[in-house]
Amino acid sequence: MMKSIHGLPVQNILKKPLRSAALMIIAAFLAFSAFGSSLMVMSLSNGLNSLSARLGADIVVVPYSATSKVSYDSVIIQGEPGQFYMDAMYYDEIKNETEGIDKITAQFYLASAKASCCFARLQIIGFDPETDFSVQPWIAKSYAKELSEFDAVVGSDVTPNADMTIEIYGKTLHVQAVLEKTGTELDNAMYVNIATMKQLILAHNEKNPNQERAVDPDKVVSSVLIKVADG
Repeated sequence: MMKSIHGLPVQNILKKPLRSAALMIIAAFLAFSAFGSSLMVMSLSNGLNSLSARLGADIVVVPYSATSKVSYDSVIIQGEPGQFYMDAMYYDEIKNETEGIDKITAQFYLASAKASCCFARLQIIGFDPETDFSVQPWIAKSYAKELSEFDAVVGSDVTPNADMTIEIYGKTLHVQAVLEKTGTELDNAMYVNIATMKQLILAHNEKNPNQERAVDPDKVVSSVLIKVADG
């Protein structure tokens, strides 16, 4: 009797093979869907965590052109190529004359022409290692060392040359690390320190002598990021 009970499932499967096959297919499909959904949720979660770490600031100060000609959200959140600048005196005024600031740093943005790594324009983001609290904590998982001049960290969709270099405006940048994929256009961005960015801006000026106004990298910033003090 016990043996016959144990054999019922097998007999049931063998007796109705079409129904059993259909149930197996449905079960496999549901398992695959659950697995795929888990991967999607994990990817979205990683992307949101990376984006949250990338923003880092409570307040961002940008020039008017960042809200009219070019969208700040498009450059920083979506990673679309863009650039805008304002007089560096605003950074100094905010840093020296505004109360309630815990941390403050400036960033620089440059949309490169077609680089050796990419078919499209590359968004370059420059930061100041001495004051930065936004970029370095985010890239630390992939590269914990300090970037030297002409060193770079790139997004997951940026493919350096075989020798891990990228040519931009006649300058050779050495790629030190590739960041984890975020699922945003920031995967097409490059991160460099302020010294490298100033050299790239000067090289950009030389390659574009007919532009309306050459940018002096020592006198401008693109944005000011502020983390407010408690209270």
